[in-house]
Amino acid sequence: MHGPPLILWRYLVLINLAVAFYNVAVIWLMQLDIFPTWRFIPTSEFGRVQGQHFWRLFLVVFPQAGLAIVLAFLLYRLRPPGLPSQALKLGVVIQISLWLLTALLWGRWQGQIALPGSEPVPVLGPANYALYQKMLSTHWVRVALITAYGALSFWLAVRTFIREERLPDQTT
Repeated sequence: MHGPPLILWRYLVLINLAVAFYNVAVIWLMQLDIFPTWRFIPTSEFGRVQGQHFWRLFLVVFPQAGLAIVLAFLLYRLRPPGLPSQALKLGVVIQISLWLLTALLWGRWQGQIALPGSEPVPVLGPANYALYQKMLSTHWVRVALITAYGALSFWLAVRTFIREERLPDQTT
């Protein structure tokens, strides 16, 4: 066999799976629990609370999201044995789509919902409630993309480990 030993491929695929599943758990928590509760925060406090939330993302979300795109590119570039290049390419496309859509839509909107819009400012929730509602409804696309990458990562792991069990021992 050319390239790294199979054990290294296993670790790469397993780390990718762990990061993908972590990201799936976080995005579902955000969508089902964190974002909906923002409507109960007094509008006068919303900017401060949202700022604290944003800084916590640097620890909870950004490192793993960054690692996910790096791993997707590594898997595509190195192509572990038995993994179809089209599936690995799909992983890269999903990750690039996530980053682009986050930068163009959801990240920008999260920064803007604390600022008053054209409608009257509510007593509770983000000052720009219409944009907040738009963010919540379209954010399901992001949830779907991250979940799809988690499913793809699971499928890649299954292919890696099932294929590996059928191969003769190549560690010698």
